[in-house]
Amino acid sequence: MYKVSAWFAVIFLLFGITGCDSETKPLSIGDHKTTQDIPKSVTHVKVQATMDVGEIYDSVEKLTQEANIVVQGVVQNHEFFQREEVARTKSTVKVTKVISGTVAVGDIVTFVELGGMRTKGDIAKSKPDKIRITSGHENDPVPVIYNGVPSMRTGEEYLLFGRLSSSKILLPQSYYTCVGAFQGKFQLDGKKAKRLTDRMHGVDREAFPTLEMPLSHLTTKVQAVKH
Repeated sequence: MYKVSAWFAVIFLLFGITGCDSETKPLSIGDHKTTQDIPKSVTHVKVQATMDVGEIYDSVEKLTQEANIVVQGVVQNHEFFQREEVARTKSTVKVTKVISGTVAVGDIVTFVELGGMRTKGDIAKSKPDKIRITSGHENDPVPVIYNGVPSMRTGEEYLLFGRLSSSKILLPQSYYTCVGAFQGKFQLDGKKAKRLTDRMHGVDREAFPTLEMPLSHLTTKVQAVKH
């Protein structure tokens, strides 16, 4: 389990996201309670949190050594939940390519990440000095992002280094976490793979290279370690 080294800072934005017709729906986020994705709407705050990831994985080889599976897949659905005031995201991923591991193409695997969504009212209850809210805005969604790297979203394609959780402390079913948190998550753009570590804040970015490379090159590196 990763250690949250600092709680968070609430950042007030000068303007929110506009141009969306979707109406914001009330959230009910608590221990073991989940919620579907929140439509984009006007919001005035976001939470930037930091965590100590422990081990640094600065190469594909190091990630591969710790991974139970290495797969390419598309997020089918994601939900937010929290436990002990820590926001998390549960994502179901349909495997489109298996680079390593015992899963098969077409399988649906579950990943849990730090970061997700809370509400203004929920934050105000635990940290009243961090946020001020007006009546009627208690259920406004507040994005929670750890180290500047957002959690996975429905429809996006990733290459994931997954570590099977040894317990079911967060979910009743089996699930994976990315090796080294965001370090084991590569976003795909055509035939290239890249970690989003260039978005990080609060840490030494040079210690977390993006490892951007052709997908074929990354696959070769993984297979060289596993075979």
